[in-house]
Amino acid sequence: MRQLNANTAKLAEKALNTPEGKELVNFLTQAVGLTERTFIPDQHGAIDPYRAAIKDGERAIVSLITKLQKGQTHEQDDY
Repeated sequence: MRQLNANTAKLAEKALNTPEGKELVNFLTQAVGLTERTFIPDQHGAIDPYRAAIKDGERAIVSLITKLQKGQTHEQDDY
């Protein structure tokens, strides 16, 4: 995770664990297909790498939000 101070992480965790925050996280998880595959063939069986990259980016954002909700805010180096 990119730099996130402890106070911001604590506030995010608190906000995301309210009834409204939980409903938002559930909606986002389903909306971006967090638990689904990234590479989905189109109606012709072809995989569009741009579409897959966009979907992967959406999933990364929701994944970060779910980590914040669970209090998993450990720092990690980007490589």
